[in-house]
Amino acid sequence: MTITARVFGISALLLSFIANAETGSIEPGLWQVKSINPEMEKAMANLPPEMRKMMDRGVSVCMTKEQIQRGYAGQQNPGENCKVVDVKHSGKQTISKVHCGAPNEADIKSTMTHINKKKWTSVTEVRSPDGNTTMRGSGQWLKADCGSVKPIN
Repeated sequence: MTITARVFGISALLLSFIANAETGSIEPGLWQVKSINPEMEKAMANLPPEMRKMMDRGVSVCMTKEQIQRGYAGQQNPGENCKVVDVKHSGKQTISKVHCGAPNEADIKSTMTHINKKKWTSVTEVRSPDGNTTMRGSGQWLKADCGSVKPIN
């Protein structure tokens, strides 16, 4: 899998996280978002322990109450030449689909399961001419105050 596919996978994971805001099923504040795929796991096994620990932490994301209330997901641009083609909410799941055109073509489907207002898991499938991959992700609410982390825009 190329770096392009990884970037699309991570972008789709974040997009799915944002899509949860539309349902009002998440808490505002600071979130820790993680993603991994089998190829990344193998590469991380060879990293020095301090680097591996850094990678395990994930990405900090700040979502404000206002973003959640106004259904921020509908305004999210998933990336250059990419378009959200579908977002469905059913029970505890949110399924989002994104299509990206040339030069980095990809079709991305992300299925997120809401554990509760402070935790979710996801499976993101990326299909591209460069190859296919599946990423597993998770989000964990950390605290209401985002501190120095700026809200996503």
